[in-house]
Amino acid sequence: SLALALQVGPDPRLLQGPERARHQAALALAREREELERPRRERAEQRRAERPRRRPERDADSFPPRAWWVAAERSSRSAAELARFTSEGLRHELEALAELLDLPLVADLAVALPPRALEEWVRGLPAEERLRPYELLRGGLRALEPEGEGEGAELRVGLLDEHCGALSLLPGRLREITRACCDLPGFEREVFAANLNALAAERADLRAAAARWLRARGALPSDYDPWASAELRNLALRKADSE
Repeated sequence: SLALALQVGPDPRLLQGPERARHQAALALAREREELERPRRERAEQRRAERPRRRPERDADSFPPRAWWVAAERSSRSAAELARFTSEGLRHELEALAELLDLPLVADLAVALPPRALEEWVRGLPAEERLRPYELLRGGLRALEPEGEGEGAELRVGLLDEHCGALSLLPGRLREITRACCDLPGFEREVFAANLNALAAERADLRAAAARWLRARGALPSDYDPWASAELRNLALRKADSE
C-alpha cells in the first residue's frame, strides 16, 4: 500500500537557519548527481540500441515460449553446456539465450560484464539438466556484485538503472531480493514494491530513480514530483492510494 510508504517529514519551507541550509545543500547535491548520471544513462541507452540482436536458427520445439514470466519453463541449455564456451563465445551464447527467453537484463549483463565475471556467472549456475530462467538471471546478478564495488559501481548503476530503478543505488537490498525470490514473477513484484517505497525515501536520488522507473511503466502516481517538498510528495501518494 502506498500509505505504508509515506514518510512524514518537516516542510522545507518551515526550516530555519542551519537546518534549512543543510536541506538546500542536500537537494543541490542530489540534483548535481542526477545531472552527472544523465550522460551515463544516455550512453547505456545508446549501447543497447546499437547492440546487434542475435537470433540463431532453431526448431520451434527447441526452446521454451518467449513469455519470460512463465517461471516453470526451462531454457534449452544446461550449465555444463554453457561452460564449454569461453570468452566471447560464452558472451554471445548468453546474449542469444537471453534474447530467446526475453530476459533483457540478462542480455545487458551478458554484453557488459568482463570475461572473468561471465565465467564466474556460469560456474555458479545450478547443475541441472535445463536452466530455469530465474536461475540464469540470479547468476548474472551474483556475478555483477564484485563488479559493483569501488570504481565498478558505475557499471552496476549503468546496467541496473533501466531494469531495477532505485535498486541500482541499493545493492544490498537488491542482493536480498535476488536471494529471497525463487522465480521471475516474485522478483518482478519485489522490484516494483521497492521502487514504490523509494518514492518516500529521504534520498532525492533514490526518489528520482524510482520515479523514472515507474514512469516508464506507466505506474508513477499522478502529480508526484521527486524534487517537491515532503508535504506535496505525500499528498500525491495519498491521492494515488485512495484512487
